[in-house]
Amino acid sequence: MVQIVAYDNEETEAQAGTAFFVDFSGNCLLTATHVIVDSAGNLFDNLYITLSAGEENAASYWVDFLIGYSDEDVSVVCLNDTTYPEIFHHYFPMNQDAFDAMEVGDDLTALGYPSFGEETVTAIFGQLTGFLPLSVEHGLLKTDLDVSGGISGGPVLTEEKNFVGMMVARNVGDEGGTVSYATSLDFLNEVFSVMADTLVTAAKEAGDAPEDCEAKVVGTTTLYTYAGRDYYDAYCSEEVDALKETLVATEFEHWCDVEPDPSYVQSAVSVLDDESSSLVLDDWRAYLDALCGELEADDVYNYFTPSQELGAILIKGETSSAVYAVLADGKRHPFPNSATYQTWYGEDFSGVSTLTSEQLASYSIGKIVVYHPGTLVKIPSIPKVYVVTD
Repeated sequence: MVQIVAYDNEETEAQAGTAFFVDFSGNCLLTATHVIVDSAGNLFDNLYITLSAGEENAASYWVDFLIGYSDEDVSVVCLNDTTYPEIFHHYFPMNQDAFDAMEVGDDLTALGYPSFGEETVTAIFGQLTGFLPLSVEHGLLKTDLDVSGGISGGPVLTEEKNFVGMMVARNVGDEGGTVSYATSLDFLNEVFSVMADTLVTAAKEAGDAPEDCEAKVVGTTTLYTYAGRDYYDAYCSEEVDALKETLVATEFEHWCDVEPDPSYVQSAVSVLDDESSSLVLDDWRAYLDALCGELEADDVYNYFTPSQELGAILIKGETSSAVYAVLADGKRHPFPNSATYQTWYGEDFSGVSTLTSEQLASYSIGKIVVYHPGTLVKIPSIPKVYVVTD
């Protein structure tokens, strides 16, 4: 979740609100339309997001408008450069079952950046007070959340932290009392479907995606499919299976704060691969909790930074484009992307050996390889350049 700020044509900050990532590839965010348009309904000239609102010299990232619904007050914006930090790859998972089970009186939490309080992330607590169906006001949730300006566009979560809506409006009665409205998941599902179709169409028109790359909605999750394989991004380039073990290991890092034994990772992947499983967010958390208790916290999962040349055996699977470096520890350390690989080996992939899935699984997964020492890096929105050291 981030703060989104709109600038007018004179590069003056006009207004601000909240936005949050809603696609797994970490490129697109949901926000309220009224946050990014002026009183006449015209889109502001420049939009950016920041993770550290209110801080001097906070890093910011420019975003572009993708689609919007003025009547429903919902818009999608996307990063205009997909090489931003992978912190953006943490998005709010949606749980249709949790939404369908909601009842009046349920506890809710709204998250966002209020216009006062030094613009830090704030949690507002309240309850669900009613529903407006899709046939009336495009499916709003009525709440008693006492939100303020700046929270617009922020996620609304259940007590179990399931995402069920986005905050859009607040009314205060003449005799006191507050009614706040959140666009419900029922309508947002339609938005996500249009978002995916728009992204993949633009990618194909630009020649950045195969013509047969198509959006694919799985429950409340949007993926893309090409040649019988699933992908996270609209370019059909980041294959789902290619990074699954690394993503699962990262989940262990965030949840358990330890590096899991490979058997745990493979077990977790098998759970995710079970197409008959109706695994939802709470089940996954419970699954991780159970495994966390069995893990030994003797080796914190983090990034692997070699001091000199890798001197590694390079391998990949027969069904995946992900490349690993097998080091003296006997583990396969993944390159998170092609840019990292190229800082070590350039465009030369001739030294990469292809293994069967069984052979690849015989190597336990290690820590992620980072840029080669000496590589110059920078954040697009900040002029400073940094050098990677040992």
